[in-house]
Amino acid sequence: MTVDSRGNWDAHQTNGATVHMNLDQDHAGNVSGDAFVNGVHGGCQGFVRGDDFLVTIDWDNGPKGRYTGHLGLDLRLSGETVDINNPGSTATWFSDPLPAMV
Repeated sequence: MTVDSRGNWDAHQTNGATVHMNLDQDHAGNVSGDAFVNGVHGGCQGFVRGDDFLVTIDWDNGPKGRYTGHLGLDLRLSGETVDINNPGSTATWFSDPLPAMV
């Protein structure tokens, strides 16, 4: 199965944050778009390869998060996130079922 991350969906983090994603994806698997958490905007850039997902979010308030994940049979992504500027700040996350996959 190949990830199709297009659309609006949420990434629920184990630290209690929910990141709202609004992503576009081209035929080559390049991903771009916007993310929002607690009223803060971030620009997204990344890619998908097969059932793997990697997106970096450059948050307007300073942090930069890297989200890596893998598509499960339940059509949800799950994985880990790390604050690139503060590598000790990590969480695991999972998505709602991806809208483009359903």
